[in-house]
Parts: sequence; C-alpha cells; structure tokens
Amino acid sequence: MNNNTKEMEALWNEYRLTFDLTIKQQLIISYSWLVKYAINNMPIPVNSILEENDYLSVGMIALNDTIEKFDPSRGFKFETYAIQRIKGIIKDELRRVDFLSRGARKKAQDYQQTLEKFKKTNGDDISNEEIRKKLNVSPEKFKVYLEAVALAKSAISLNDASTSSITIEDETINIIEEIPDESSDFLQGIYENERRTMILEYIKKLKDNQRIILTLYYFENLTFKEIGKVLNVSESRISQLHTQLLAELKSKLSELQYA
Repeated sequence: MNNNTKEMEALWNEYRLTFDLTIKQQLIISYSWLVKYAINNMPIPVNSILEENDYLSVGMIALNDTIEKFDPSRGFKFETYAIQRIKGIIKDELRRVDFLSRGARKKAQDYQQTLEKFKKTNGDDISNEEIRKKLNVSPEKFKVYLEAVALAKSAISLNDASTSSITIEDETINIIEEIPDESSDFLQGIYENERRTMILEYIKKLKDNQRIILTLYYFENLTFKEIGKVLNVSESRISQLHTQLLAELKSKLSELQYA
C-alpha cells in the first residue's frame, strides 16, 4: 500500500467518525478529477445552452453529495461508486433544464451558438448588443432570448460559490479551476479489478455443482451435453442452471456499476 493510499484511508476513517467539514473539503479536492472524467465520458447534448463550467459546477455538487452518502462497508472503491452517481446527478440536472418550452430552448440555443461563434473569432470580449445584431432581432425580441437563457441557467444551482470554492485553513480554493485531468486507464483499471474480484468471490460462494458448471463451460470449453454427463443430469438442466447463474452474476455486476 503506497503512502497516498494510506493517507486517503486515514482521511476517510476520520471523516466517517467525525464528519468534519474540513476533512470533507480535503476529500473533495482529492477526488475533484472524477468530475471532469465523468463529464468527458458521458453524452453531452449538442447545442447545449450550458457551458463547461456549468457542467463542472453540477459535477462538484454531485461529488459533495456522493462523499456524504458513500458507505465503505459495501466493499466498493469510492471511485467506482462516485463516477456513476456524478453522471446520474448531471443527467438529472440536465432533465430539469428541459422543462423549457421548445421555443424557449431554441432561442437559448441560438443565443449560445451565436456566442460561441463570436468567441472563436473575437475572443471573450463580446457584448449582448453584438449578439443581438448577429441574431438580427429587435431589442424587444432580444429580451425574450435573454430571458430564455436566464431561465435555463436558473434551473441549475450554479451561482452558489460553495459549489466551486472551498476554504481550508483560511485558504480559499476554486476547485473548478484546479480540477486535474487524469488518465481514463486509471479508473478503468480500478473498475476491472473490482469486477474481477467480484466474479471470483461469486464463484467461490457457489455450490459445488454450480461451480463445476461454470468452470467446465468457460475454462474447459465443454458443451452443456458433456457437462451433463459429468454431473449425471440432462443437457437441458445444465442449460437452465447456467442461465440462472449468469442472471445472478449479471445482477451483481450491475450493482457494482450503478452503486
């Protein structure tokens, strides 16, 4: 076990005992990279009225909630548990935005697309008046565009500074600005190791005949008919038991993926 792993275990143990806010904030910083990983590995709507920092803000809210609800006794790595919850919470928040009427969404998207085009050619220094002229609408009609954008933005709690900034030992840190990029291989490795461990533990707990069926079928490449002869049961019975075992295993793997 490396020093970093020991430090994280110590943080988790202390947090579960005390639920100290400062310790939770340290956990948030340590796991903040999971937010960017989740966003980069989920489908983001094309022409979304939300920007990258909006998704990151929602992701930070999700990470905070996930740390509060994580139960180490269930046997899952925090990374495995967190990545699914962060994705789920971001999807839920995106659905909340979708309450806008089709016309309002279209206006908000038109505004966002025009803004992005301007940024590519003129940088971030752009005024609403310039956007209005590009949209070729009157000042009165442009107010409707601005209202649509504001309404959509307000559907997500993005303006609370606590979602992106935390204070540890009198130092305020903007986590969104500090979120590092991590290799996807790292998280995938964690998931695969847990998946492999869960399968092995599942097989160990099976009855002898059940374990024999899986071993002979998947590792010795015997057919159901050949396995039936070994166990002195019919081929159809072996097929039935095999189907049941796969259903149970699939259920356990789903628990790992969506816990």
